Amino acid sequence: AKPSLPSMAKLSALISKKIHETPPYLVLSSSSTQMNIEDPKIVDAKDNKYHSSRKLVARSSQIGYRMCRASHGSSSGCFFYEAVVLGLRDETSPKRGQKRKLDNWIVRGRASSERREKNGHLRLGWSTQSASLEAPVGYDQHSYAVRDISGSRIHKSRREDKWGGHEFGAGDVIGCLICVHEVTTPGDDASESHIRFFKNGRAMGSNGTAFTGIAPGTYYPSISCFGSTAVYCNFGPKFLCEPEGLPAKLDPRPASELCPHPFPPEEAAVRVLGSMREGDRKKQDDGIVSSFKELIGLEAKERLAAYTSHNRMYLKEIEEISSIVNIAWQDNRNP
Repeated sequence: AKPSLPSMAKLSALISKKIHETPPYLVLSSSSTQMNIEDPKIVDAKDNKYHSSRKLVARSSQIGYRMCRASHGSSSGCFFYEAVVLGLRDETSPKRGQKRKLDNWIVRGRASSERREKNGHLRLGWSTQSASLEAPVGYDQHSYAVRDISGSRIHKSRREDKWGGHEFGAGDVIGCLICVHEVTTPGDDASESHIRFFKNGRAMGSNGTAFTGIAPGTYYPSISCFGSTAVYCNFGPKFLCEPEGLPAKLDPRPASELCPHPFPPEEAAVRVLGSMREGDRKKQDDGIVSSFKELIGLEAKERLAAYTSHNRMYLKEIEEISSIVNIAWQDNRNP
């Protein structure tokens, strides 16, 4: 019997559902987390023509100090992301379903210790999938964090206040960089693997280095919010505060590159059909192969369109954020 292929209409609906569940760009994963993961409400929702998930805002829940991770991680190489510390829920918060502007989220200037103590706390960093989501970043041996109070670094629940960190609050942009040296043989040296943190582009500690000799593994951008705190995660490719003072040999890539770029329709079809065994292709009717190629092209086209739509919205968000936190930012990097 000839294999049956879904109709174009049915496939289009399936593709839309899949893109919403697993978008073709880096987002915060809402699976198995007890935090609130939200789409940014900075630009008009009608700009999201493909209704794809854009989970880039992490907000605390009523449960307690919890953690969420990004959808993709790094097992080798150097990667960077930044988190904009957002404002807090107050009497000006809109009703359910009403659009919220960014300047209702963020406190202009740097928050005072009293404001931060009253409204919540924040930890940022990196974790593996073995780290518990029911505890904050830095709770166990599988995660590394910097926290808002004193800029303390935390690992295995051990806090170090005087390593050179800087306190941060609403309006600050915190950069998180990781370099993972891949260990493929027992003799490989992982001592060069490290994590650095930055506040508004300037390095904390010695050149930003907070942790060295981190254990091999796949590390994901990770966020923990407590109280009323929320952050906007900027995975790149453009950053409000590029990390300053890096060694010449370090050239971190945007964390957004951890998620593979969607292929153009023509290339996607060639790759999929090229992965089929020659004998299997010869067994199929030319019409079936042609229809299959058309379906592959449709999915690739939809994923590429959603990716392009996301980037367009993302650039608007970064421009809006930069004006509110008073950072002179220019779109001077290639997309």
